[in-house]
Amino acid sequence: MGTWLLFIAMIGAAGFSLYMTALGWREGENSAWFFLAVGVFLLIPVTARLVSPAAEKIHSSPGQRGFVPHWFIMGAAITLGLCILVTMLFRLFL
Repeated sequence: MGTWLLFIAMIGAAGFSLYMTALGWREGENSAWFFLAVGVFLLIPVTARLVSPAAEKIHSSPGQRGFVPHWFIMGAAITLGLCILVTMLFRLFL
């Protein structure tokens, strides 16, 4: 039950963020891209939750499961975080 409440809250926050994106583009502000990124970021887990039952039906073989290399995902997440941080600092100080 708590998971669904969290997803409802995330959908609401994403909807508000996408609404702010539309208002920002209508007014011609630069902050519209930020609200678009936040809205899409909030919709990623919701989309994954909706797609995962279909993926389980496709890959529901009782065989041995393979190892997922977590270092690759963590490396990508850290690289993305550093890119965002550098971009924010670059915009702030230049």
